[in-house]
Amino acid sequence: MQTPHPALQSQSWIGCWNQFSRHLRRALGERYSAANLSESTAAVLEALGTARANLTQADLARELNFSESSLCGLIERMRQNGLLQRERSWKDRRKSVLTLTAIGEEIFQLICQIHESLGQEVLSGMPVEQQQHFSILLAALLQQQIGTEQASETIRRVAS
Repeated sequence: MQTPHPALQSQSWIGCWNQFSRHLRRALGERYSAANLSESTAAVLEALGTARANLTQADLARELNFSESSLCGLIERMRQNGLLQRERSWKDRRKSVLTLTAIGEEIFQLICQIHESLGQEVLSGMPVEQQQHFSILLAALLQQQIGTEQASETIRRVAS
């Protein structure tokens, strides 16, 4: 077993997590920027691309932990850029649901490729067994925070 970096030995796990998160977000931000994407746009496209059901704007705001007011302008810009569209819900004609356009779907696939390649890069220095343990522990933490149903879906995505 590797000895932790001296700076990490003096930090709580939250401090380590924050440091890891900053590095990961910077690397992800660089890749998004190279693809002319913002983190918020990528988050919306990923949520819509992986949703098991059509999402309303309120559903999307809840899932992404965004305020509906901040999401409203982003959705409108994305709609004007041809990434998504609003359609009447088949279940409740009073509601509109958001769906990806063909262009939005292509960019969603690019986001999946970015995530896959960065994920492989980040975990490449770890033995496979540690990678599996990391995925299990991360899914367990996520399950505690957001609930069983969403975490189960995330576990399936991470595992595949």
